[in-house]
Amino acid sequence: VHALDVLAKLNTESESAVKHVASCFVVELIKRIWPQCWEDLMAQLIALCEQNELALELVMMVLERLSQDIMESDTHLAQSRQRELKQTLSQHCTAGLFEFFTTKLLLHTSPENATDSTHLYLARRVLLTMAAFLEWCPLKPVYANDFRLLEALCQLVNNETLRLTAVDCLILMAERKAPAVEEREALLVLFQEAPLRVFFQAANSCTQPPNAYTFLKRLCTLMLRLGTHQVISLWGTEEKPGIGEPANFPQYLSTLLAFLQHGSPCISAQTAAVWPGFLKHALIKDTPAIKNCLTSLLQTCAKWLVKPQFGGSNERDAYLAADFLNQKEY
Repeated sequence: VHALDVLAKLNTESESAVKHVASCFVVELIKRIWPQCWEDLMAQLIALCEQNELALELVMMVLERLSQDIMESDTHLAQSRQRELKQTLSQHCTAGLFEFFTTKLLLHTSPENATDSTHLYLARRVLLTMAAFLEWCPLKPVYANDFRLLEALCQLVNNETLRLTAVDCLILMAERKAPAVEEREALLVLFQEAPLRVFFQAANSCTQPPNAYTFLKRLCTLMLRLGTHQVISLWGTEEKPGIGEPANFPQYLSTLLAFLQHGSPCISAQTAAVWPGFLKHALIKDTPAIKNCLTSLLQTCAKWLVKPQFGGSNERDAYLAADFLNQKEY
């Protein structure tokens, strides 16, 4: 029996444990015979996805597990074999795997499918699979087709069902320190007016902890990673000029100030940690954008010099209750 028949013969009534075991079986087989004895694996997996929605879910589970196993130093595989698998999988990322991910994501989040629970579930499975690749895969295919994938992820930030997973994907990209400056510079497309507006609107729509609050903390992390991992390192110095000030830098700083002024002590403290990097940078600290923020920055920091009390009834206490179990933990 062909290995993929194990996946094809499952039905919608199959329990999640059965799906997990079936996908793990296929992954273990892939790790031992691919690509030498299974050259058309990716073509077969993509073809299987077209059968039905369950097949797409299972294929995503296989790809996610395969990526995780390759990157987590599977002790059952020799290092040379792991390098070979990673190289082969990387080649497929460049050859069209991310285009496949993007196509499926756009299909299941299209306007006609945006409120259907099945389509949203499948879209989330695609996002989780992409997340397993975004930690290590080449970034060039991720930015292909005029940043179509990045644009889709930014739009999903306003989707209540998918926004947390979408932001996690963006964070993984923002945390990357790719050796090619061009790959990292491309990520600054998130500083364009449209993405920043989406992030600002999404942040303002989150008012009720803990579910929306969890998303807000992740959105804050994304904005911070863009600053610490990309803007500061790409800006350059007098001795080694870089890209300089990115587009809409003042709007980006305004968003950081909004997070700093948030009622959550945790979000405020997390945001405060990024400002020293800007203020210590020889070029960034002298920009008009930074100078215009200094008064608000100092006034906000002064308010946080007094540690909030745990167990009260104001907005700040509601966030503390979401972050800490009791006074002792706080």
